[in-house]
Amino acid sequence: MPIDNDARALLDEQLEQLKGRFEEFRSARRDYQDTIRRRFSPNLPQSLKDYGNKFEVQSDILESDLQENVAIRLRHTPKISLTSLEDTKDAKKDVEEIEIWNASWMLRDNNGRVSDRAILTDQQVLGVSVTRVLATMPKEPETGDDEDEEGASFEAQRRQHFMKATESTFRELHRNPLTMLWGPNLSDPDLYFEDAEVTLIEARKSLRNDQGHYPTLDAAGKVAFLGEGEPLYGEHQAGSSERLHFVRRNMRDPKSGKWTATEFVYPHGSNATSDWDQLTEYVIPTERAEYYVIPAGGEQLNETDPHLRYPPGMKPLIVAVTEHNFWSTVLGQLALRAVTDEKIYIPLRGTPDESVKAFLAHIGDYGHIEGVGAQQTLVVTPPKAGSGEMLVLPGLEPWPKPTIDEILTRLSYLENVEIPQYRPNRFLSGAAFEETKSSTGTGLLAQMEAAGIAPQSDLDMIDLYREEQVWARKRAILFWDKEVEGPRQKLYPLVTTGKEAVAKGKIDPGKQIVITAEKMQRNFAANVKTESFTEQQRLLRDQEATAKFERGLFSLPQYLERLGFDDPENQMRELNRERHRVEAQAQFAPLEQAERQALYAALSGLSVEGLAALIAPPMGPGADVGPGGGGGAPTPMPNAGRQVIEPPQFGRPAAGVGV
Repeated sequence: MPIDNDARALLDEQLEQLKGRFEEFRSARRDYQDTIRRRFSPNLPQSLKDYGNKFEVQSDILESDLQENVAIRLRHTPKISLTSLEDTKDAKKDVEEIEIWNASWMLRDNNGRVSDRAILTDQQVLGVSVTRVLATMPKEPETGDDEDEEGASFEAQRRQHFMKATESTFRELHRNPLTMLWGPNLSDPDLYFEDAEVTLIEARKSLRNDQGHYPTLDAAGKVAFLGEGEPLYGEHQAGSSERLHFVRRNMRDPKSGKWTATEFVYPHGSNATSDWDQLTEYVIPTERAEYYVIPAGGEQLNETDPHLRYPPGMKPLIVAVTEHNFWSTVLGQLALRAVTDEKIYIPLRGTPDESVKAFLAHIGDYGHIEGVGAQQTLVVTPPKAGSGEMLVLPGLEPWPKPTIDEILTRLSYLENVEIPQYRPNRFLSGAAFEETKSSTGTGLLAQMEAAGIAPQSDLDMIDLYREEQVWARKRAILFWDKEVEGPRQKLYPLVTTGKEAVAKGKIDPGKQIVITAEKMQRNFAANVKTESFTEQQRLLRDQEATAKFERGLFSLPQYLERLGFDDPENQMRELNRERHRVEAQAQFAPLEQAERQALYAALSGLSVEGLAALIAPPMGPGADVGPGGGGGAPTPMPNAGRQVIEPPQFGRPAAGVGV
């Protein structure tokens, strides 16, 4: 569909506003990627380039360090926690189901940590990652004219239909940040642009306009739309490798705040919006952009330039390795030049002819001029090895200079100081063996916590993204059923796998949960958290908390919270229930034993006293006393004598430990 003049003028204004701001960001990030992939050629000075690049050093430590940095951050799983803000039993039950439902979606989106791995890689290399979360409203099942929509069979069929439809309701798609633009306010963007190249085959498979036609190119190379079965234009056949550009814009209306998505296509190589055609436009149901910008933990919030705002996590190491590659390449080229008998080429651009002639008079047969005009080059032929001749140029220093001490000094500093400083921390990778042996427990914990600051800040950004998805899913479900009530609301069912990560504990597999818009209206607080503690850190932290609790420096709720329980008061209640159960079991054990003896006596025909004599072992010196043994007291049950924790009442201070 052609774009009207007003819409085209708005597009031009928006693109002009954003494109220039991202040029340096894109250029620098491509260089970072090439350096890691060992495809970035060192930028040598012209004096070395003139006689050819014969030697390049491309270090491979960046590839391995990138994998290790990502692996360190993937050691722990994000966990979700939802807390009901309504103090009713039904509300708490609904929020608990919403929590499990969101945990299931988080597990499904992550797809074996594939999503987290992609985001973390972008954070380390590009400084920012971008995902697109597509929300698609599930459709109601089709029914026949004679089908009863109120019957039990229809409800079962409807639930099964939504069980299948739910799988594609929300989809998380990782995007390349180098194909994205967003702004103008980087903290709260009103605009997002994604510009991706697609082949004509891909366009035919996946792109459609509002009329159901797919985009292609006509014989003149312009965008055209065809329906299924219509003949292709001229040489533009189905197997063509020619490309289109597919653009998606997310825009927030400044007046209503409503978000809309508009899709465009234009021919590859075109830079004018006059060649753009609109595919479709739709309202975004999540009431926010489909795109999520996930910066690295080192985001500079005061910067408005994307290049400065999103520093990659590995940027210091990339810069140091790039310089090391440069000096190693220079050193290698000088070494190769020193052991060869090749001619020396000296460019003469801007050198007066009189100076060139005077120089040739000095070197005699050892030099001549090649080329004309600005391309003139002085070619100096060194004496052949073993000739006994010596090239002497009065007043000139030898070239290349044989002194390379400065280069070696800089390389040594890079290798021994800068590069080790920026490589993955050994406390997190498990390679700090010597430090672990010589450090005290408290000192080691402090060093490990300091080492975990950078990884935790990256994980915090991903947690914020996952948390925002919770609210986006809620808004989408309420948007789709905003005018529907009761049993006609759409269903969002799932069956738990047992792998859902919730903060309150493990979820049993096979549990069926159904979410509706009515449930989603509950008020709750959401939190997603990934703690980057290693097992050793956790052990040291628990030991420290136990020592402080025993000295009276921690209250019981503080102690439980320090041990990692997200809801200390609930944990206190659970502990009390278990201890009450153990005490009750010990108290009623004699009665239960008497009941069993009476039952045995009734079934066997023996008297209770005779049965007790048969069961009881003889009491003699050194005989063990057990449950019912020799008429002795039953052995106390485990934990029977332990103190009971008195949970604090709401609105009153904690009571601590009671009896």
